[in-house]
Amino acid sequence: MNKIIQGLVEFKQKFQKSFIEEFPDLANGQKPQALMIVCCDSRIMPTVSTRIGPGDLFVLRNIGNIVPPYNYINQGNTLKHSSVLAALEFAIKYLQIPNIIICGHSECGAMKYLLANEEVPETPFLHNWISEAKSVYTEFSTNPKSQDINPKTAHNEISKLNVIHQLENLYTIPVVREAVDRKKLKVYGWWLDISTYDVYHYLKSQNEFVQINDKTLETILDELYEEKS
Repeated sequence: MNKIIQGLVEFKQKFQKSFIEEFPDLANGQKPQALMIVCCDSRIMPTVSTRIGPGDLFVLRNIGNIVPPYNYINQGNTLKHSSVLAALEFAIKYLQIPNIIICGHSECGAMKYLLANEEVPETPFLHNWISEAKSVYTEFSTNPKSQDINPKTAHNEISKLNVIHQLENLYTIPVVREAVDRKKLKVYGWWLDISTYDVYHYLKSQNEFVQINDKTLETILDELYEEKS
């Protein structure tokens, strides 16, 4: 806590005045460019990697960047996942956000837990939540190609597959589907390599993640992740 509190004091002493001058309208409202659904992992800093300022990114964090499919939520589990639905409704209906990004990452503890496929009695709530991504584990473990993956990096591969599954789940939610159909919303899948802080974009046509850089930027902008109607 000392580091955190000392940081607040340093901000007030050295940066607060210039911050207020640079962003004078923050108190008047927000108009984010995107909603990012990202893991709670403390090593992930979305505004640092995207080089954007306050008010530009609406962030929803949860363990494993998971979006439960609507058919599950709608089976008497609405209140269980109301925070995810509430964030999506607020972002789309009130903030009119035009983009949603689901961002997974390397060395994800949730994906290591999922890959282990074991229930830990001491953490029942964690187990129940990560179990929402059980279909990711099933697809990964039954794919013959998975047998050739190095066990030391398997959690990173399942993390990428998890992003794809969560994109599909996102489209099952009516408020998202409606906005996409009206061409008011686009959806993207990203994956962050924590060791290098490189970010990869999911290209559906190639079914692969490509690094976002000056060489791939045009291709990525030309082909955004859109589900066929």
